[in-house]
Order: sequence, then C-alpha cells, then structure tokens
Amino acid sequence: MDLLDLKFVQYITEQLVEDPEAIVIERKNEDRGVHLIVSVSKIEMGRIIGKEGKMAESIRSLLKVIESKLGYRIRMTIQENIEN
Repeated sequence: MDLLDLKFVQYITEQLVEDPEAIVIERKNEDRGVHLIVSVSKIEMGRIIGKEGKMAESIRSLLKVIESKLGYRIRMTIQENIEN
C-alpha cells in the first residue's frame, strides 16, 4: 500500500493528458498527512482541471476514498510546470 496515493494520481493524470511523460508529481509528508503536487504544462493543465474544475474535483473525491483506507489526509495541488 506504500505510495498508493501517488500511484493513483499518476495513473489518473496520465490517462487524461496527451503527453504522460510531462507530468511530475511530488509527494511531501506533512504533519497531518500527505501533499501531492502535480506539475503539468500549461496546455495539459486544462485537461487535468477540466471544465469549471470538475475533473480536479472528481480526482479529489476519489482521493477521499483512499484517505479513509490509508488513515491519513491527502491534499492535491495542480500547478504549471515552468520547464515544459
């Protein structure tokens, strides 16, 4: 189960974009859980966020299921990867 949260977000985001290699996910441990920082190109960001943020909201809802299974909080942030 180690890194299940990271693997889940990696899998979902790779399915949504045209260039899965361009996705960089950083996992940081925090006091109350984990923070996943998803970095993507500006072009791909729209695909991950979705219209009115619905896709990102759906991913976060699914992360809540994983939270309950793993027993710690999972926060996800999507940001533009300046390198791409």
